[in-house]
Formats: sequence, structure tokens, C-alpha cells
Amino acid sequence: MKEYFFELWKMALNWLVNYSPRVLAALLVFIIGLKVAKWISILISKAASKSSPEHATSVRFIQDVIYYALFIVVTIAALTQIGISTASFVAVLGTLGLAIGLAFKDSLGNFASGVLIIITRPVSQGDFITIGGESGTVLSVGISTTTIITPDNKKIIVPNSAITSGNVHNFTAYSTRRIDITIKISYTDDIKTAKSAIKSVIDADDRVLKDPAAIVVVSKLAENGVEITARMWCATSEYWNVFFDMNEKIKEETQKAGLTIPIPNYLIKTAGE
Repeated sequence: MKEYFFELWKMALNWLVNYSPRVLAALLVFIIGLKVAKWISILISKAASKSSPEHATSVRFIQDVIYYALFIVVTIAALTQIGISTASFVAVLGTLGLAIGLAFKDSLGNFASGVLIIITRPVSQGDFITIGGESGTVLSVGISTTTIITPDNKKIIVPNSAITSGNVHNFTAYSTRRIDITIKISYTDDIKTAKSAIKSVIDADDRVLKDPAAIVVVSKLAENGVEITARMWCATSEYWNVFFDMNEKIKEETQKAGLTIPIPNYLIKTAGE
């Protein structure tokens, strides 16, 4: 029995003598390699942030891709130190990659879409978009999904493939937006008076741009009134403030001018009932 344990001890010592330097070297390569990979990815992301600060989400995406790519390289280098054949490892990795690709083809499709989003930039962090019937501000563009926050503070996770394959409405892609406000007056009211009242409200608001110039036109001769539409431009950041204020002020100004806003027939019937 003593001889058996002695042989085991001898084998263990031989293994330590022969393989411990390789294992130690592999650990050093792996640990140092991960730190270097992280350092390189952060360095590149900082450089990209300085050159394109408005695309912080894209920079984060690039940082993740670079880190994981370097992680694979470091892992292969560490295994090589132990004595594992790189060719064999790459072959196994390729087979494993094929199996994973077939099993997670949808996820890989979202990853490819994420890369496409970074390149083409249809949406960026901070954009207000509508996709699939949901509207919100883009919080982040990840490797496979995009996160948006709705105006009522709900988080929605959207697969990247939905952005590249569907219709996306980006309301903040440009610095200015057009506001359309339509009101209805009675057929007995004077159109010029109505247009003048609306135009005075528009001209009094400094947030409305002078170029392109605002217009006030008769847009439709409807069944129970004449529809007048005001079209004006403002900074995108001021859109909702101007929109809400204009609705309120135009209503007040048309009332002051003695104009009548017709009540729809169905409301009259409901009130009479």
C-alpha cells in the first residue's frame, strides 16, 4: 500500500514538474490577456467617443464586440500554452459555432441587425421613435436588442431585426418639425377673420420659425363646417410645447373673434337624448 501511494505521489510530482509551468503560463496569459483586451476595448471606445460623442450607444456596442473578439483570441492563446493543439481547438470551435448558429439563428440575426444599425444609424440613443405601434425614447442599442422608454416610463425591449426589417418612425432625426393644427368654423363665419385670428397667434410666438413660413389655409369644406389648417415649423425639442400652446391659444383667439366652432351632429344627438 505504501508503495502504491509512493507511486501516486511520484506521478503527481512529475506532473507538477512537467506541467505546472505550462499551467502557470496559461493562467498568466489568460489573466493578463483579459486585462489587455478590456484595456484595448475601452481605449478604442474612448477614441470613438471623442470623434463621435453623439453616438454613445454605438460606441458601447463596438466596445463589447471588440472585447469578446479579443476574449476568444486570449482563450486560444492560453490553451496553446497548456499544449492543446490550436488547429484542433479551432476545428472544435468551428463545429460548436455551427451548432450554436443553427440553434440560435434568430439571435444571430438580431446581432447582424445590431451591426447594421451601428453602421447605417437609422436610430441613435436619445431619438424618439415609433416601431411596432410602440413609441418611446431610445435608451440603448445593444448587441441583439434595442431598449426604448415610453413617455409613461415603461421599458420596451425591441429585437434589432424588427428595426432593420420594419418601418421605423424617427421623430427626432432632424432639428425641426412641422406642426399641423386644424380647426373647424361655421359656414356662416368669415374665413378671412378666422385666418387672421389664427395667424396672429402664430406670429406672436417666437418659437415658431420664420423660415419655412407658416401658412393658414382652408383645407376642407366638411359636412358641418369649414376646416382651416395652420402649418408651422419649430425646433424638434419644442414640438409638444408649441403644439399644446397653439391649440389652446387658437381656440381662445377664435372665440374672441366671434367665430363659431361647430359641434358634431353625433354630440348634439347625444346631448338631446
